[in-house]
Amino acid sequence: MVLYNNHHVSINVTDLDKSIRFYKILGFAERYRYADDSVTIVHLLSQSLLVELFHYSNAPLTKSISNDVEHGDIIGIEHFSLQVDDIQEAFKELKQFSVCNVSKGRTGIDYFFIVDPDGNRIEIVKDTRLLL
Repeated sequence: MVLYNNHHVSINVTDLDKSIRFYKILGFAERYRYADDSVTIVHLLSQSLLVELFHYSNAPLTKSISNDVEHGDIIGIEHFSLQVDDIQEAFKELKQFSVCNVSKGRTGIDYFFIVDPDGNRIEIVKDTRLLL
């Protein structure tokens, strides 16, 4: 049996520099960059999570993901999640990007959502269940 482990989350972005600045706020650091005439790809790493940003030189500058976290109408990646020790402190720090208040999820964890510069959702969680 093949063992599968997490590797990365890939996100198309409209403004690469703005997105890199945003993900740096979340603790990500640039580790790799590739560019050709059609695309620039940047790998950002935070602990064991790799975020791969794609910026296509002729991509349309429109958002395709809704910031409305109450609807499950997105096909594809809904969100990715980052774990924190202090959910209230994280909310204070990221409130400018938040689209909802801290809530108790159906699975028993405390969470809130933020959006990156292109409207991609990131869930900030405090999960003490020790599932991982």
